[in-house]
Amino acid sequence: MDSGFIGFPAGSVCARAVKLPILHDCEDFIAIAKLEGASGSTIVKHMAGRSGSGKFADLSISNPTVVYELDDEISGVLIVAKEKTSAAKLRNSFGSQALRFTFEFLTFSSAVAKNKPVVCDLPIGQHWSDSRMVISTKTGKKSRTEFVFTENIGDFELWTANCTFLRHHQIRLHAEECGLTIVGENLYSAAKGMGIAKKFAKGIQAGSHWSEKYFPLHLVSVECEDFPKICAPPPKKFQSLVKLLRKYGCFG
Repeated sequence: MDSGFIGFPAGSVCARAVKLPILHDCEDFIAIAKLEGASGSTIVKHMAGRSGSGKFADLSISNPTVVYELDDEISGVLIVAKEKTSAAKLRNSFGSQALRFTFEFLTFSSAVAKNKPVVCDLPIGQHWSDSRMVISTKTGKKSRTEFVFTENIGDFELWTANCTFLRHHQIRLHAEECGLTIVGENLYSAAKGMGIAKKFAKGIQAGSHWSEKYFPLHLVSVECEDFPKICAPPPKKFQSLVKLLRKYGCFG
């Protein structure tokens, strides 16, 4: 296998065989670029089953553990501790909010102020019956996200989000609470089912393009005083979507 990648056979982390880029490798952990739609727990389970052989042995991965949960639909930096001692140390850093996460995402046009950061510190809790999260002062846990506007792209916008702790669906829910509807958001948006291809003024037929199902939310970097900043460039789908929006991204 290529020394800059970890290979996963078809059916292990997604339907097809994939090679995930290694972003950082050190004594305590390995960081890889997770695909959207892939489960971090599934990736680690595959690593654990092969920890004593091949590439995983070469990387000294003996007891892999995810340091933080990255929602399946999010692509980007995934940090995996190599063994129990390093896992405890890294998870303590995460719990102490020593890690800083930076996301990039695309939204539909909004009325949100663009001249200063927008902060959401509403507590997030699990919905009592559905597999989604809710804002709740009674059952929710402390959460804080800072949103920074990057660029207008036709009738769409590019934003970044920063936080030092990461809860399930935090970026999605906090963005919606601030008036930022992420492209493809169908769980927390009041405009459920708002696709993207069908919003193009021309060039793409509604319902016939991969962008209808793509969710452009990407963890672009993780920072900590204990290790160098780890970056994952936006995947090809994200970059392609930005190009499409530059060309067709105005409502008809």
